[in-house]
Amino acid sequence: MTARRRWLYTSGGQPLPEPIEISEDLDLAEKRAPVSTEAIAYDGLRATDGTPIDTRRRHREYMKERGLALFGDFSPESQARDRAAAAAKSDASLHDQIGRLIHDIDRGGEKAARKLAEQTRERATARARHWSEKMGKD
Repeated sequence: MTARRRWLYTSGGQPLPEPIEISEDLDLAEKRAPVSTEAIAYDGLRATDGTPIDTRRRHREYMKERGLALFGDFSPESQARDRAAAAAKSDASLHDQIGRLIHDIDRGGEKAARKLAEQTRERATARARHWSEKMGKD
């Protein structure tokens, strides 16, 4: 009686040009890592304050308890909203600065008002330059 022969017809899901004969002792079972990827990534991990965060669950709870987040937790849309909010806050601060300038002029503090006016003018000019460059790139 002849030995049973085995043939390999594909490799990585792609057909081979010609079948290849393989030996009987070749194990084609899918190989798995002996350790989970969670164990590899979190094994023995501790936060800077010494708290163990050696599982995904503990890491997630630690971050949530302290109001922390990872960069990948935010979508590009939320990042764009945050940048727009920061720009609006900057505009509001410029508005407040102009209000203080008018108040100082009304109170007669002309020297301080001139200094504040110069700072405000420089800031407004820089902001206008930034936005004109940004709009010119798009």
